[in-house]
Amino acid sequence: MLIDCINKAKNIEEVVIFYFETNHGQSEGDSIHSVVERALKRVKEIVTPSQLSGVIRLASKKPYHVVDVDTNSIQDFKELSQTLAILRVRLTDAGAEIRWPDFKQMKITKQNTKVIYFKYSHTEEDFHVISLPSRRNLSLSVHQAYANPPSIAETKYTDLMLRDVSGNQVSSGC
Repeated sequence: MLIDCINKAKNIEEVVIFYFETNHGQSEGDSIHSVVERALKRVKEIVTPSQLSGVIRLASKKPYHVVDVDTNSIQDFKELSQTLAILRVRLTDAGAEIRWPDFKQMKITKQNTKVIYFKYSHTEEDFHVISLPSRRNLSLSVHQAYANPPSIAETKYTDLMLRDVSGNQVSSGC
């Protein structure tokens, strides 16, 4: 996914991801999560998932920037991942065994997207290097995950249409 992102981005030269040490620290994400959780408790009811973005947006004094995602925005990276065979690589370029779950920092550069740089510790000076298998005529295309928006069963749709805003069953008039 990062490789696709950096290939498509015009102004990004490298992407660096820092992973938290297990059981350490409080992140900005934890703070946002608790603010949103409090805002959701104050809301009397949410009838549709689309209402969540408004509640989240206004959860803080300084409104959060919320990006609503539609079906066309969701991409399937499984085929790309299998084509690149990243997780099949077992050794670094130096011959050391790769401990994927222990990564603390990872870097991908636009200059060479066939190389992954990583560290096992935030205090390490140098990156370890993984060169991805070279494949000729490699197509790095990513496809949409869904051809159509997800649907629900007709019986469920009918049942939902027979309810009022508060969720109570409405008489069908028969």
